Amino acid sequence: MYLFKAEILKLAVDYRNYLLNYVIGQITTLIFVIGLFYSFVNEQDYSSIIVFIFALLFWYYSSDAISGTSDIISEELMLGTFEQLMMCKSKITGIFFCRLFVQFILRTLLAVPFFAIATTIFNAWPLLIMPLPTLLAVFGVFSITLVGLYAMGFFVASMTLVFKKIGAVSAVLSYIVLFFTGAIVNFASIPLVFRAILHIIPVTWGNKMLAEIISDTNNILQSMNFLGLVLNVLLWVLISWISFRYFLNKAKFKGNLGSYYF
Repeated sequence: MYLFKAEILKLAVDYRNYLLNYVIGQITTLIFVIGLFYSFVNEQDYSSIIVFIFALLFWYYSSDAISGTSDIISEELMLGTFEQLMMCKSKITGIFFCRLFVQFILRTLLAVPFFAIATTIFNAWPLLIMPLPTLLAVFGVFSITLVGLYAMGFFVASMTLVFKKIGAVSAVLSYIVLFFTGAIVNFASIPLVFRAILHIIPVTWGNKMLAEIISDTNNILQSMNFLGLVLNVLLWVLISWISFRYFLNKAKFKGNLGSYYF
């Protein structure tokens, strides 16, 4: 609870001091999203609009999910406080999970007005009125996919312990999530070899499952796409945990946890 309160206070101060920058950032992102919508989405296709909106949500969260943990680790390494964190009573993984959870809550609070405005501009509110079973299925798939996205981000972040600067990796993954997981670019038009690679990303399974739910809500739990999504997420959770322990031990052995530059 102490960690949770401390992180909330820290982020509250950060947003208060840099409020204008965050507001401008949200406006810039909104302009970008509107441009994407009118450039790529068929307004007559109900399914494509819904999948597009949720794909944007995945991308919106990906900035925290993929790069958030990396930024946390980089900041501690740059300040030279990572080793002090490891000497705290709380486990280092617990500290990071707490910070990510607080960032997730804040990102959600920002996402509500952001996508309310975007959905109004897209005139898509009537399309989001779904039967309760469909709505629950969409929420479930979205939540499971987010877990996989954060797990993938934790894997990327673990490499920061050794390689330090991996911002380019986060940026590449973020754009792949946006453009090549089935919402912007027609997935069927992507070469087969790249489609196979893209199935590594949880959002690919999530978008396919969302499209399937919208078109047919029968026997969702028996869907191969749902099975693929669950297995993919579980695999990323396992990989991220193993990789973090591996890179942490490797960084300890090299003795470079006390500095960002070595």
